Amino acid sequence: VRAGDETAQAISLRWIGHVYLRQGRYPEALNYYERGLRLGQKLGDESLLAAALGSVGIVHERQGRFAEALRYHEQALRLVEKVKDEPAQVNALGNIGVVHARQNRYAEALPYLDLVNILTVDPGYGGQRFIPAGLDRIARLREMIDESGFQILLEVDGGVNAETAPAVVAAGATVLVAGSAVFNAKATVQENL
Repeated sequence: VRAGDETAQAISLRWIGHVYLRQGRYPEALNYYERGLRLGQKLGDESLLAAALGSVGIVHERQGRFAEALRYHEQALRLVEKVKDEPAQVNALGNIGVVHARQNRYAEALPYLDLVNILTVDPGYGGQRFIPAGLDRIARLREMIDESGFQILLEVDGGVNAETAPAVVAAGATVLVAGSAVFNAKATVQENL
């Protein structure tokens, strides 16, 4: 970053904050994000400011400070709506939805979502067997989505194959992720489809 290029400095501060966030080092992440926030305020750059607000909100969400997280994400949303930055609006809306979902307030999260993913295996690696208890979660969420009136895709990922797909669709899924059922050493992709 060239000396005097404050816009580049603000962006760099945010990326350094991301590194700390990924490591779970929240105080350090918050320090860098807040420094970027102050620089964005100084520059009067609403896009930089919105990005920094969203980043600060993510740290608060990860630490369970949901009211603070919502405050920052809602401020970011107001700014990106003002500058008509549609990709940033999608990001801000998603962040608000995540905060509600983290508090098990799913009905409040739905207006902010276009797609919900239900994992029907233990996270970590491909090729696992489908966990049948996931069917109940799919059905409950499908009912909640239908009652909300929102057009939200319900995606199911994990153990989806030719045997499990009919039950997953019957439970209410609209998008299926089939990784190792399609990509494997047993047959070609064409044969698996």
